[in-house]
Parts: sequence; structure tokens; C-alpha cells
Amino acid sequence: MYSLEKKIANRTLIVIAIMMLCIAIIIDQILSKWLIHEFDINLHTKSGVLITLVKDYGSHVEFDFADEFLSEFERDINPEYFQIWNGDGSVFERSRKLHDQDLKLFPIDGKKSQFHNTVLVDGRRGRQIQTTFIPQIPDPEQRTPENLAKQQPMTLSTSREIESLHDLQMLVRFALLIGWVIITLSTNLLIRQIIRRGLKPIQTLSKAISEVRSHKRDGDVSLPHCPKELLQLQDDFNHMLSRLHSSFEREKAFSANVSHELKTPISELRLLAEVALMTSQNTSLAKITENYNDTLDIALHMQSITENMLLLSRYDGVKNTLDDKINVNHLVSDLINAHSKSKPDSQASWEVDIQADIIIQSSFTEFNVILQNLLQNAVEYSAKDSTIYCKWVSHSDNRSGKLIISNYSHDLDHDDIPKLFDRLWRKDKARAPSNHSGLGMSIIEALCLYLNITVTAQLDDDNMLHITLDDIPLSRPS
Repeated sequence: MYSLEKKIANRTLIVIAIMMLCIAIIIDQILSKWLIHEFDINLHTKSGVLITLVKDYGSHVEFDFADEFLSEFERDINPEYFQIWNGDGSVFERSRKLHDQDLKLFPIDGKKSQFHNTVLVDGRRGRQIQTTFIPQIPDPEQRTPENLAKQQPMTLSTSREIESLHDLQMLVRFALLIGWVIITLSTNLLIRQIIRRGLKPIQTLSKAISEVRSHKRDGDVSLPHCPKELLQLQDDFNHMLSRLHSSFEREKAFSANVSHELKTPISELRLLAEVALMTSQNTSLAKITENYNDTLDIALHMQSITENMLLLSRYDGVKNTLDDKINVNHLVSDLINAHSKSKPDSQASWEVDIQADIIIQSSFTEFNVILQNLLQNAVEYSAKDSTIYCKWVSHSDNRSGKLIISNYSHDLDHDDIPKLFDRLWRKDKARAPSNHSGLGMSIIEALCLYLNITVTAQLDDDNMLHITLDDIPLSRPS
């Protein structure tokens, strides 16, 4: 497992180190060229001084050199050299440290001054400037066109060792290298400190998360100075925590409801068994038959609860491929007729507003269970002598639609709507022994999720409950 702090620090350091190295190389190139330029200017200046010392008197040429003013040509350690040639190539003058040796005479290409890297007479690497010039006539009266035409060009070469320049360049490079290392190490420490401080809110958030306890409802994470990069993470975590708390609450309520639903039939079975044992000798056949019928009803009720729970677990969180084509009008009409035949004394009236040509594409078995539960709930929990409405509304794209089943409710209020799809939830007045276990709406929700249908419940101001099945896909003509 890698460290985010080290990964960011190392990558940032590598980038900065490369950038600093590039900058150091550029500075080195600039300084090297500047040092060479200054070195050449110094050499050119000395060459100019020597040229001014050469004077043409017409009958002869003199070189007025004084070693006390130009001692660099006379010193024993690291001496500099010069040599002057006449126009015919003969040596006119040379520095004493050359003895009988000559500086290298490069071909004259017409330029006034030429710089060359060379090897000095003592074996050191050097830099040489070669200049072709006309000696100066000191007497202005002698500077006639005739005398100027007679003058012959002369060549001066001045050279000095270049190792000191190279040493200075190496010193600059060493200083740049030391500076690069120091800056890199300092940047490394600074970056790690900055990143460590920048990641501190994450550590604080992690510590706050670790202190959250599942049994505490008010355990939301809230940093006092949360950066905007972590604000979304904090909000998402609190939202997830809220959903977990809601799930825990539903689980507790579910456990309590299951215990309540099973406690009643189990108590009834126990009571029937105890009564039967106590009165077994004096019990008539009719009474025994009645006890058996009560026991069967209780067992069927428990079986219904178990089967509904198994149905919920089978469809919970699963999605289906929709292959069946279903005529909604025919299916609703068939379910209403079946209910009327099974309960002929029912006083519920129906108003169906569904076009006969509405064909949807879904799974028939599951969609049939959904409508069967919805219509049965509408009959059981609607107000007496009220009308139950079934209406289809197609969407504007004609690719899907929604089915709305509405009935007048006599005991529901707005606070009950969010609990309507909770498992085993029923109003307190309805929690009397009956064939209903409070799983019908939960089954509807699970099957709608299975069929990719959106189910919602709404209670209007007239106490009319509207159950809407939305996003039901219409079948496309083949």
C-alpha cells in the first residue's frame, strides 16, 4: 500500500528537480558565454594597447614596450605572450618569455581580429587573438598620402592561458550544482511539510469517521474548517450514514413487526391447544371441528406471511428482462371481475379510464401480482361506498406511460405516506388479527423495481390516495 503523501511529494520533487536542472544548465551556458566574451574583450583590449605601441617613423618602425606597465608578459608564473610579424612574414618583435619560439600564425582571411583556441609554447591550452594592422605615424605632418601608401601591414598575435577561464567555469558549475542540491533538498522538506499540512483535514476527517458509532443517530461528521475538496466527501458520507441509520431503524421496526405478526398466531395456536387439552373429554365433535378450522386459518395466515417474505427476498434488488406484451385494459378488467365474483357482497364501484389499445411490454406474472395487490388494497382500505379509479396517462414521447389507481382513504394521513412501503407496516387500528400482514405494498415496491417501474404514493387534500406506476414501457409495433 503506497502513501499518498510520498507519491505526491516524490512526483512533485522530480518535476521541480528537472526544472531546476534545466534552469541551471541554461544559466551555465549563459555564464560560460559571458565569461568567454569578457575574456575575449580583455584579450582584445591588451592587443589594442600593444598595437598603439608600434610606431612608424618612415625610415624605421619602433615598438615602445615597457614591461613595468605590462608585467603580465614578463612574469615567470602563467606569463602571457605576444608576437609581431612584418608584412613579409618576418618576425618584428616577440615577448621575452617566448625566447626563440614563435606563436602560431594563422592564415589572414581579411578580418581585422581573429580569435582562436590554441596550445601555448609551454604546453598549456590558450586563447589567441590575431590582428592585422597598419602602424601609427606619430608625427601628423608625416601622415601624407605618399607616406600612408608606403606603409606595410603588420600582424600581432596576443595569447594567454585559458585554463583559468575553464577553472572559473567549473567553479560556476560546481556552485550551480551545490545550489541545485540545496534547493532540491530544501524543496523536498518544504513540499513534504506543505503536503502534510494539506492532508491534515483528511486525517481529521478519518479520525471523525472512526469515532462514528452506529447506534448514535446524531453522529454526523462535521469538520470546523472543511476544505471545498473534502466538502462533497463529507456530505456524501453523512448522506450514507443517514441511509444506514434509516436502514437500522427499518430493521428494528421490521424485527418488531415480525415478532408482533408471529406472536399473535403463535399465541392463538397455544391457546387452542391448551383449551383442547383441558376440555378434551367433554368436547363435542362440532367444537373440535371449529378448533381445527381456527387452527387451519392461523396456519394459513402464518404461511401467507412466510410466502410473502420469501417473495420479497426473491425480487429484492433484482432486475428483469421484459418480454411479455400486456393489454392493460383487459388485465385490469379481468382482475376487477375476478374480485367481484370472489366477493359478491363488495360495495366498491369502479371507474376505469384505460384505452383498449394500450399494450405495454413487461413481465406478465409480476405485473399481474402488482395490479392484484393494488386493487385488493384499494378495495380493503377505501372508504365505504366510495369509487375506485383506474386511469392510464401516456407520456408525450409515446414510449411509456403511467397507471394511476386512486381511492378515498378513511384512516390515512400525510405522515403515513413515507411509511406506506415499509415492510409489515400497518395502521394501529388495522393491526387486529386478519388475513393481511402489511407486506402488500412492500411486495409492490420490490416487483416494480424488478420491472424497472417507478412507484409513488400521494395523498391529496381530499384524502384521496393515488398510487402511481410510472415509466411503464409501451410495446412497439412489430
